[in-house]
Amino acid sequence: KDKPLLMQRALTQLPAVEETWMIGDTEADIVAAKTHGIKAIAVLCGIRDRTQLIQHQPDRMVNDLSEAVDLIFAESAVKQASAV
Repeated sequence: KDKPLLMQRALTQLPAVEETWMIGDTEADIVAAKTHGIKAIAVLCGIRDRTQLIQHQPDRMVNDLSEAVDLIFAESAVKQASAV
């Protein structure tokens, strides 16, 4: 799969890059996000471990998808509060 190309296509239908997060469990997911200036959250419940994922410098790393969703909501709440 050409994840950067898939990401480019998806971005035509998603909110602005600054508002978008990529959640993934592989280095390809992180690279695809970084290629397009998207914040990357690596999840440790997938097929790669912390050592493999950290090499690609995700913006955040969490244990599972639930934590990733909580993180996105928390970041969004902080951003909205600071805009007021």
